[in-house]
Amino acid sequence: MYIHIPFCYKKCPYCSFVSYEKHFCLLDDYAKALVKQIRNFNDRNYTVKTVYFGGGTPTILKVKHLEAILRAIDATFNLDLEEITIETIPNNVKFEYTKALKSLGFNRLSIGIQSFRDEKLKILGRIHESKESFKAIETAFKSGFDNISIDLIYGIEDSLVSLEKEIDIAMNLPIKHVSAYLLTIEEKTEFFELKEMGKLKLSDDDFAAELYSKLCEKLESRGFMQYEISNFAKSGYHSKHNISYWTGKEYIGFGVSAASFLKRKRFKVTDNLKKFINNPTESFLIEESLSNDDLIKEMFILGLRLKNGIDVIDFREKYGVYVFDYFGDELQNLIDMGFLKFKNNRIFLNGCEAMFVSNSIFSELI
Repeated sequence: MYIHIPFCYKKCPYCSFVSYEKHFCLLDDYAKALVKQIRNFNDRNYTVKTVYFGGGTPTILKVKHLEAILRAIDATFNLDLEEITIETIPNNVKFEYTKALKSLGFNRLSIGIQSFRDEKLKILGRIHESKESFKAIETAFKSGFDNISIDLIYGIEDSLVSLEKEIDIAMNLPIKHVSAYLLTIEEKTEFFELKEMGKLKLSDDDFAAELYSKLCEKLESRGFMQYEISNFAKSGYHSKHNISYWTGKEYIGFGVSAASFLKRKRFKVTDNLKKFINNPTESFLIEESLSNDDLIKEMFILGLRLKNGIDVIDFREKYGVYVFDYFGDELQNLIDMGFLKFKNNRIFLNGCEAMFVSNSIFSELI
């Protein structure tokens, strides 16, 4: 289950997610609308294994809001919860609040660090400094969070040396998971406009590939094993929630712009905040039924994001096709060129270089 909280203190110039700067006067109304939308879901055949609060900045909500949302989930669904994650920013990690999160059942905290260099944070438009990141991680750990994840961004104002230093800093902190993303420029963002005007200095593709290779090498040398293109974790601390997306599990999303995938159908909630608050139970906008071909291609590509890839026998049992027959020459060509590897009935991206250009590889299979 995904819960979208679309409020933030300041929208980052690279952010393309549906979020609203400030709008704090709407927090009560939004929380009530979320509760109403969740309680309106009337199929109790589903058992929830993971819950993820994303945003925006979900920790803008008060404890009473989170408690009401979790109570609605408990009243509506069968629960067998293994992981409850909430995203936050360093400025929001306060001891009493974080202790309250633990008491509510949250057992994983994802902190948007993005960088440990103040000059880079300023360019990224973040509202915190590195000293606040250190304090936030320490506070989260002291308040009882053992499973702490951080986000890092690379590909802007980086050198191999500076990136290596950032990773060294991270490795000396009590964290269990790192999500590291190459900065991508999306339309309708401030960074997109700056790039169009030539005012944004980004790493070129060749150097970005070097940065990615250094990132993978450095993190794995410190015991953070890569399990997905952008994700690294200590043993036993991979994101169970995100793994469910990449392995084709069903999911339900609540809140503005949240997506769902149930019974081979894809739904999406309205992006309009006012419309959602006024009528949350009628806010699912899109319903798309996936054809067998669409489903096979999507699940194959999602599975290839994982470092250990796809078991082709399991895939045939689940989706009724043998991938070498289904994808034919396109798949074999990618193996012959060294981008994909087939071993022990598994097919997977062949190393760091292939992972870096994975989108181009996937486009050959669509």
